[in-house]
Amino acid sequence: MRVFEEAEHVYRVPVYNPFGPLPTNAYLLDGDRLGLFDVGPDHPRSWEELKEGLATLGKKPEEIDAVILSHGHADHDGLAHRFTWAQVLIGRPDLHKITDYSGHLERYEAVVRAVLPSWGPPPRLADRIPAFFSHLRRSGGSVPWAESLDDGTVVRGFGPTLRVVACPGHCEGLICLFRDEDGVLLSADQLLEHVISSPSLNILENPLGTGLADYAASCHKLLSLDATRALPGHGPGFAGVRARLGEVLAYEERRQQQALAAVGEGVTVYELSRVLFPSAGGDNPYLSFVVLVESFSRVNLLVEQGAVESTMSEGRLIYRRI
Repeated sequence: MRVFEEAEHVYRVPVYNPFGPLPTNAYLLDGDRLGLFDVGPDHPRSWEELKEGLATLGKKPEEIDAVILSHGHADHDGLAHRFTWAQVLIGRPDLHKITDYSGHLERYEAVVRAVLPSWGPPPRLADRIPAFFSHLRRSGGSVPWAESLDDGTVVRGFGPTLRVVACPGHCEGLICLFRDEDGVLLSADQLLEHVISSPSLNILENPLGTGLADYAASCHKLLSLDATRALPGHGPGFAGVRARLGEVLAYEERRQQQALAAVGEGVTVYELSRVLFPSAGGDNPYLSFVVLVESFSRVNLLVEQGAVESTMSEGRLIYRRI
């Protein structure tokens, strides 16, 4: 089992991630207290790899004082419920997702089943996507003792002082941790080196909202920090944080222009997804859902900006350029 010292007092432990090609990073924060920033999904292989990684560093799970979760997605928070002896902390908007893990997924699935037909996917795909929630249910558990973290909260005891930076977009409650002392940014899924995270589907909003605009705003927020090294949720740490943020913002603007051009005289969300992601999804219900959410996010933002209008026709949302 390989672990990586990414910064002073910070060790990266990659653990198995059944949801994607890259392992999930759990970071051991080693100071006067021991903490973990993210833990990985509740999968036997992930749990064993986390324990092995800690053992490589001479630590045991029972020695962990606090688990800090970057956001409420199973590939990052799934194992948190096993740390019954530890303080568990998460961004306030995502607290409900882990205090009632199954209840959150039930609500999420109900929203997806209700909205999916209006996005216009083929019946076969529409039937398969909700079935993915059974996989999610096996990948985590409730943490009723969890507590919330707010933007700007200072976290001490795990090496140099950490500051919570709320970065909604990929998830409503996503947080990064920043060390003003040396510019180290634990960036979670907000900032990855080679991949740009998908936006959230904000099921508690009425009408249904997404995190696309928030994601760009969070990138601008990170630009205001003097970050020198990013430690992401997947993949190794990297320098050139400002340059990467610039690339991400340029990509977002470019994709919005592509979405506007693709809308034309009328498209469904599914038809737009085939233009924006011609080779993505396929028979994978999870990836198919991700590209549908992003396509909905992009056209929904265009509606909010007054560039596109939507109408309902035979149970499907049709989007047209104004």
